[in-house]
Amino acid sequence: QLLVAHFATSFITFYSTSVQPTTRFEMVGELGHNDGILFASLLYSCVDLHLKWASFSTCSQPIHWWLLVSYACVICFRATHLLGSRAAAPAATDEQHSASHGSDTGIGEFLLDLRHKGSVPRALVALTWAVALPFFTLWTLIGTKWLWGVLNESPQCVPTSTHLWFSGFWLALCYIWIAVHVALCGVAWTLERRIQRAESDLRIG
Repeated sequence: QLLVAHFATSFITFYSTSVQPTTRFEMVGELGHNDGILFASLLYSCVDLHLKWASFSTCSQPIHWWLLVSYACVICFRATHLLGSRAAAPAATDEQHSASHGSDTGIGEFLLDLRHKGSVPRALVALTWAVALPFFTLWTLIGTKWLWGVLNESPQCVPTSTHLWFSGFWLALCYIWIAVHVALCGVAWTLERRIQRAESDLRIG
C-alpha cells in the first residue's frame, strides 16, 4: 500500500506528542498536518478494505473486522485526546498565568492529570484509562490470535502479500501504542499517589 510510510510517520509523531507538552501554535500547526496524514491513511485503508471485503470474508478468521474496528478506535482515541486537550487548555492557562502567549495542555499532560477542573476533560481521561485502553488492548490480542490463525490456516484468502504484510505492520503499531499508553498510565497513577500522600501529610500536619 502506498500510504504505509505515511502511516509510520504519523504514528511516530503521534507517540512523540503523546508524552511532550506542546504550545498552542504547535498543536494547531504541526499536529494538524500530522493528523491529516493519519486520517488520510486511515481513510485510504478503510476504502481499500471495503474493496477487498469479499476476499477477506473467505479467511478462517475475521481479520477484516479486526482491522476495521482498530482503525475506528485510533480515530476515536485521537479525537478524544484533541478534544480533551482543548477543553483542559483554558484552565491550564488561567492557573499558570504565562507572561507570553499562555501555555497549552499537551496530549501527555492531558492524560497524566487525573484531576482536571472541567467535567469534560475529566470524563475523557477516565474514559481513556478505564474503557478505551483496556478495550483496545483486548481487541489487539484478539486480532493477534485471528491473524495468526489466518497465517496458518488460510493465508491465500488475503488479496495480496502486501495486505498480509500491512496487517502485521498495523498489529505492531497497535502494540507500540498500547506500550506508550500503559507507560503513561503508570506515570499518571504515580503522580496521583504522590498528590494523595501530600494531601494526607497536610491534613495530619
